[in-house]
Amino acid sequence: DGLSSCLREFQKCLCQRFVANAAPPREADGGLVNGWSRVGGILEFFGSALWVASAEVIFGCPPLANEEGFRLALSFDSCLPTLTQISSKTMQQILCKEGFKAREIMVEKFKRVLSNEQRYDNGTISELTKEIDQTYSHFMTLDQRSRLFGLLIIASFFNTVPTTFWVVYHILSDTEAYDAVCKEVLSLLRDKKIHKDGVNNEVDFSLSDLDTTPVLDSIISEALRLHTVNSVMRPRIATEDFELKLPAREGKLQFQVKKGEMVIASPTLAHRDKDVFKEPLSFQWDRFLPGENGVSPIFLQNGRQLRDPLCSFGGGSSLCPGRKFSLAEIKVVVGLMIAEYDMRFIGGITPDPPEYLRTKTPRSFGMPASDVAFELRRRSSSKAGY
Repeated sequence: DGLSSCLREFQKCLCQRFVANAAPPREADGGLVNGWSRVGGILEFFGSALWVASAEVIFGCPPLANEEGFRLALSFDSCLPTLTQISSKTMQQILCKEGFKAREIMVEKFKRVLSNEQRYDNGTISELTKEIDQTYSHFMTLDQRSRLFGLLIIASFFNTVPTTFWVVYHILSDTEAYDAVCKEVLSLLRDKKIHKDGVNNEVDFSLSDLDTTPVLDSIISEALRLHTVNSVMRPRIATEDFELKLPAREGKLQFQVKKGEMVIASPTLAHRDKDVFKEPLSFQWDRFLPGENGVSPIFLQNGRQLRDPLCSFGGGSSLCPGRKFSLAEIKVVVGLMIAEYDMRFIGGITPDPPEYLRTKTPRSFGMPASDVAFELRRRSSSKAGY
């Protein structure tokens, strides 16, 4: 119930602050080219929308729920691997001046929220933030708790935002994918008879709705496979002795791993294994799409079916606890925009995909180094079909 309520408020924030006013009303678009309006870049629009809604609804931190907060997040995110690996603040500031500064500003903004007793009393602080803060207040200072929230909010950012960028980029790059997503979203709204609120332009997706979107699921999975989980290493400690077999040009290599030894795996290599994925370096929007019988595709390695062909969430000892809501966020922001607008690249011309943002460490979550502009046009109610 708490997750469902959070999702409703999340959508309400997206609709009121981004979706409703992304383009002029149809009756006021006479000066535009065939009604198309340029709104900026994919990362700029979708990234800031997700950031603002997360900061306001999930973390209850209005001082960060704005354009400045989004810029701070981008700066902090670009230096996150270095900042987390170096304990000395002096060295952090020397090596990552802008990222360090952004983090400290974010920490100060969380301090303002956590130290505001009125926000606690009137219930305007989010339940998640309140519960975590009260739990840790017994043994952590205000500064320590604020830094914890800084890490938590950036953790909700560095995977979700670049994934959303690549999802939208590839949807707009492929007419077949675009049509399939539009059909899925608009059919869902029509079947549920969900109507837009005349005042707030709100469309409501439930968690159960988001479990019935195989096209979006497939596109998101493919974006995670090819882009988001990029250059990530996962260290694991062996709990028992075992033999590790790895494919090689001349057969297989075998290694004896002893209990207590560390094995470092690369999801990137696994995701680009040509024996598992056909044409692994190409984006195939329907790669993970179930067949007409509803059965998910099977991926084999050395003749054995892989239980989890996609390693997308969790680099530590467990899966990311926010993975379900993260996927819901991506589906919701894409679904809300599809419900209201036709979208395309500027002039309908598909640009080359941007390079990944280079950081001071090899680790990357697929953040693009540059943005890609797009434009949109409001759907007519008859065309939307709901």
